[in-house]
Amino acid sequence: MNKWLRIGKLILLGLFGLIVIIAIGLLLYYQSIYKETPLPTETAAKPSLSNCILPSDKPVLLPIPKKLVWTSGTFKLPNPLTFSAIASEVETIKKVCKNRFNTEGVASA
Repeated sequence: MNKWLRIGKLILLGLFGLIVIIAIGLLLYYQSIYKETPLPTETAAKPSLSNCILPSDKPVLLPIPKKLVWTSGTFKLPNPLTFSAIASEVETIKKVCKNRFNTEGVASA
């Protein structure tokens, strides 16, 4: 009986060692063939407003446009300026309205 327990124990240890060796081999193999796939331009991350407020001679546009062509002319913003945004960006947009647009920003409900 004792002999069979030893044999069973050795078989289980051998199987466990084989599984570990196979797992390490697969990890090394997949790491060697991995290539990072670039995201399409449509899914690129949009900049956060709190990270993109920089002094500029151009006005801040909300929402941030994908394409822009500057022309001459003016547009008068209403006072107060009502906007809709996620909660984490509301204070930043209010600061932009006050500092850059010279108008009060009010978040809509």
